Amino acid sequence: MAKEGEVIVFVEVKTRISGSFGSPGESITPSKVKSLQRTALFYLRRKGLPPVARFDVVNIYLTPRLKVQSLEWIRNALPFEDTRF
Repeated sequence: MAKEGEVIVFVEVKTRISGSFGSPGESITPSKVKSLQRTALFYLRRKGLPPVARFDVVNIYLTPRLKVQSLEWIRNALPFEDTRF
């Protein structure tokens, strides 16, 4: 979790060695998004914070020797919505 101004930012970090199966962020399934949303809302409620946040995704690409080849930060990559209803 991070903060930018008054916005709480939840960051999902995904890593891949190869692009054979798509980008790292493409592995985030709809059920994973719902799980992230529920967890974020629980955290915000527990801390007494308003339900205002965003989800960023950081894609990390590694070489075959597991060295960082590149890093891609996607702001507001996943929807943030109240899943209680």
